[in-house]
Amino acid sequence: MTESQIKLLSLNCWQVPSLYLSSPLVSSIAQRGLKFVSKHRQQRIRAIANHLAYSDYDIVALQELWVWADYQLVQASVSKPLPYSKSFYRYYPPSLLAVCL
Repeated sequence: MTESQIKLLSLNCWQVPSLYLSSPLVSSIAQRGLKFVSKHRQQRIRAIANHLAYSDYDIVALQELWVWADYQLVQASVSKPLPYSKSFYRYYPPSLLAVCL
């Protein structure tokens, strides 16, 4: 019998604790759009997508993708090695979980 292994990556893209998101100030920012919180959000997501495009993971789970376009960028980048993906969106505080396999 041969042993099989699965290579899995689980990454929280932002590491924003829920306690922080529950503060009134951040709550108001979240309602206006978290994509404006970070000046370097696009560079960060692009770097993650580029890394995943050339990796050999079998399953990737990305938490806290705040913007739909970020999910689409990652999905397009990994569509050849990981052709199946599913997103799960939470409205408050806004956050998206992406699973690619």
